[in-house]
Amino acid sequence: MTLRLTTKRRQAALLLGALAVLTGATACSSDSSASGSSSSDTVSIQVSPITDVAPIYIAEKQGLFKKQGLNVKVTVGQGGAAIAAALQSGSADIGLMNYVSMINAMSHQLPISLVAEAVRGTPKNFGVVVAKNSSIKTPADLAGKKIGVISTGSNADLTTDVRLSELGVSPKSVTYVTVPKPNLLSSLSSGQVDGVVLNEPDTSSATAKGDRLVLDDIGGSTAGVAMGGYATSSKWASSHKDAIKRFRAALSAASKIAADDPSTVRAILPTYTDLSAEQAKTIVLPSYVAKTSTQQVQKVADQMLQFKFLTSALSVSDHVAP
Repeated sequence: MTLRLTTKRRQAALLLGALAVLTGATACSSDSSASGSSSSDTVSIQVSPITDVAPIYIAEKQGLFKKQGLNVKVTVGQGGAAIAAALQSGSADIGLMNYVSMINAMSHQLPISLVAEAVRGTPKNFGVVVAKNSSIKTPADLAGKKIGVISTGSNADLTTDVRLSELGVSPKSVTYVTVPKPNLLSSLSSGQVDGVVLNEPDTSSATAKGDRLVLDDIGGSTAGVAMGGYATSSKWASSHKDAIKRFRAALSAASKIAADDPSTVRAILPTYTDLSAEQAKTIVLPSYVAKTSTQQVQKVADQMLQFKFLTSALSVSDHVAP
């Protein structure tokens, strides 16, 4: 396990990670342009198999991309860093990233541009869960405890830091421990950590077994917080403005369907995730965004600066694809 990084060490780790993405992407690049650049009608989209991307699959199933004249190819990536690398190398044209990773990449001058919002947070979808027999009863009890996260410098520790702070608990009083995603729940039951930051469907799976959500990361100043969105390389964005416009139109239509009729989301989740139809019926869904607000994403950047995930201010509007 890896203990929480100090502020300077965390910033250094974030910088090294960002540089590694850029270096790896550059090494993989060829003289040919991105896969979508040979035809503005073909767009390669890389996503993770999570609830956030349901509108992509809805748009595919209902022909919304085709209605916009787009031939979309969806591939599965292994998280924000891998997707950022795919965007830079040209193996993907558009990809889903959490905003902490995306803004961190932007702050280190990686040529990443925001295309559209994907989701915002909803209560009981994301937060710190403790074992059912834990002595931790309130957020204040987390002081001095170890919290498991998939990675530091992410949505998990940012939103937890924000919520702890506004509830009167110093974020510095907790220790974040990085745990591989498949081991999060077992690390809790084994006592390796005192709590874990989970999102759906893991949150519902844990609470169904008696574990308790002791800190909802979505509330107070993080209510409706922007969680993730679609990004592209600045190079691809500059040469595919019309394709981006049509992608946004299809995504907006699909996101409106998802927001207005959650049953559409619940029906499609088992087709691209490991969720069963029964699980899909009960999990807490995120809020799907049909109209992007750079102001909402800017709030994340501002919180990153406040909690020292960034060393200087960043204007999100300067990094939006045309």
